[in-house]
Amino acid sequence: MRRAVITGVGLVTPLGLGTTANWAALCAGHSGVGSLTQFDTSRLPVRIGGEVRDFIASDHISDRRVFKTCHRSAHYALAAVGLALAEARLDLARIDRTRLGIATGCGEVGPCVTEFLPMLHATLADDGRFDFRLLANRGQRHLDPYLVVKALPTNGLAHMSIAYQAKGPTFSSASASTAGAQAVGEAMRIIQEGEAEVMIAVGYDSLLLPSVLLHHHKLGLLAGGPGDSEGAVRPLDRARSGYALAEGAGAVVLESAEHVECRGICGLVEVAGYGLGFDPVFPGIEGPCGNGAGEGRGTARAIRCALTDAALKPDEIDMIKVEGEATRAGDRAEWRAVTAALGAAAAVTPVCALKGAWGHQGAAAGVTELIAAALSLRAGLILPTCNFRDPDTDVGATVVRGAARPARLKSALVVSRGFGGQSAAIVLRAVADGALSSEVGT
Repeated sequence: MRRAVITGVGLVTPLGLGTTANWAALCAGHSGVGSLTQFDTSRLPVRIGGEVRDFIASDHISDRRVFKTCHRSAHYALAAVGLALAEARLDLARIDRTRLGIATGCGEVGPCVTEFLPMLHATLADDGRFDFRLLANRGQRHLDPYLVVKALPTNGLAHMSIAYQAKGPTFSSASASTAGAQAVGEAMRIIQEGEAEVMIAVGYDSLLLPSVLLHHHKLGLLAGGPGDSEGAVRPLDRARSGYALAEGAGAVVLESAEHVECRGICGLVEVAGYGLGFDPVFPGIEGPCGNGAGEGRGTARAIRCALTDAALKPDEIDMIKVEGEATRAGDRAEWRAVTAALGAAAAVTPVCALKGAWGHQGAAAGVTELIAAALSLRAGLILPTCNFRDPDTDVGATVVRGAARPARLKSALVVSRGFGGQSAAIVLRAVADGALSSEVGT
């Protein structure tokens, strides 16, 4: 079976644009979570999140149709793809476009309530009541004609395919936080099976909408309140109180090992294993969980499948990137799953979680956090878990804190758990002839 190698990565996150800015901030344990500025939060119970700042879409996107027909999260995705292709130094003019495919993982791209307000105002009668009869003649004139197009989960995939004339296999997932990981895993499968030489895998999302904030707050899943916003999200820490919603995008370019060798380059890492599982319960929400769902059995299955796929034993994993959503139930259930799958190796293998640094990026997290693990393998550094101070006795993980820790790394396990019970696990393997350097690309 053919090998799938990552040759380029692109990041658009609350810590910045591109590999250099994100890597430096991650190594230093910085957080991109802060006060929200995209809309007025003065009357909301939650006022923090992970915003992508200083992003100018026109610097990355030349097709003006994108600005009319895409949600802003798709703008992030297109920018991340451009960054990944530039890092891969891939000459698309020399590629058979029928052998170039795209896999995407996206989040909730449905219309915001405010987009309907002009239409609703136009359908109010003189007494202020809604008049359905006015909808057809007055109301519809105020409705964005591209509203339905923007809401399509395949919208970003379509624009990426158009931009790069990708005519090969495509894949799209909208399974919450696992969506991006699934995009990478399915892209790996497509390359392994010989259906494509090059695959672009993308995860993108923006959870920063007032309605989404309120929903997660009502479920009791968000960190917040007075105090230091950058220190609010504390994955795996005993004092954790929830996550902060965020936005962003991550993209990776995967190529068959043969294609990489023909180009005479050295890939970043190999995507060596992939597994899926499902727990029929919402992770992070306290309550009765029948059939052992709260034990994370679906996550454990995903990890075992990924290890089998990569032909690795538990004690051959050098680091673990966990979901680490920073809720009490979620972190404990995930760690039970990791322990069930890895056994004694779980307690001694270094662990990192990235929700404190980037916030909860939804579907983007499956790719952005995988990229962080890939960069760790190349650099020989295990990233710290931002804001981790006081270990939870129910999560017996060896958590790296403070600053990045040097280590000889050959493999990494990347775990993603989605809101709704989906789980994905991916095993990354260092490229044999790749240099373990502390420096990363642009």
